[in-house]
Amino acid sequence: MRSKNILLGILAIMLVFTMTAVGCDNGSTDSKGNSPKKAIFQGIAAGYKYVLTITENKSRAAYITVTGDSYELRITKAGEADKISKGTVSAVGAGGTLTLQPETANSPTFSVSINGADIAAITGSITLADGTTVTAGDFEEGGEEPNPPTTQTFTTIAAMATWLTAQPANTAATPYAVKLNVDDLGGDAGTSGSAGFVLKANSTKYVSLDLSGNTFTSIEKEAFSYNDAGCTSLASITIPSTVTTIGVCAFAWCTSLTSITIPESVTTIGESIFYDCTKLTSVTFQGTITSTNLINNAFTTNGDLRAKFYATDATNGTPGTYTTTAPVSSTSVWIKQN
Repeated sequence: MRSKNILLGILAIMLVFTMTAVGCDNGSTDSKGNSPKKAIFQGIAAGYKYVLTITENKSRAAYITVTGDSYELRITKAGEADKISKGTVSAVGAGGTLTLQPETANSPTFSVSINGADIAAITGSITLADGTTVTAGDFEEGGEEPNPPTTQTFTTIAAMATWLTAQPANTAATPYAVKLNVDDLGGDAGTSGSAGFVLKANSTKYVSLDLSGNTFTSIEKEAFSYNDAGCTSLASITIPSTVTTIGVCAFAWCTSLTSITIPESVTTIGESIFYDCTKLTSVTFQGTITSTNLINNAFTTNGDLRAKFYATDATNGTPGTYTTTAPVSSTSVWIKQN
């Protein structure tokens, strides 16, 4: 009887161990007790932090990313909700390039180039878990915050439009730095495909627009304004040194424009070029303009700026920077700074 009781006790202990082993298997380990391994890569682009986590689909003795592994790409920025894309690795290429397939239905793949633990580049449109898409900017070497902001350079207005449309909204205090190298601006802001049209269509994407280095000779009439609604997202602009004429209402209603430099090459300024530019508090003239080439109403709504700048006025009509205080109106008084 004593032997029988001992045998029953041994069987009971074995059963307890068996049940315990099964009960502790919560899916985080495999049959050998190995936990799924992860690889994490990070990078900074246009002020956004990108964190890519690759998780093996089943435990392997030595981890290396392979087709079928899971990924999560988390895009973060202070004050904004995280943007998340999840899916699987569809291909692993030479040189550390991963092709990722989002789990969102009918979404295209995109590629991530890896350099050590850093994200070097992301190519293609990223489909997020909510079905929306984003496009990554240029990644900083070493994943550091871009300061000053990275300048995006485009050789066509269409390319600028594609990039700008994919960017998140920003503020006038932190505009996107854009350099545009083109033969012309494509017409007034009401013309589809023009630079002004693109800025108006992206009214929540503030831009500092650099046109220097271009060879066109005029800023067209209403280039950045059309039908009483200006490019409110234009924070600043650099005019090429080849421009000789600035057309009527070229910058009218550009209510975020705070400063502008008119190069020495400009000899003719049209009517109401700064109409209702209520934040334009600094205007620099690098050259001189005769009264016959300065249309009477050129600066009517900008206080006495017109009276302060004539080539025939030895005191005021010389190159320099003229400033006033906001909001700018027809009664504003401008003071020459240098």
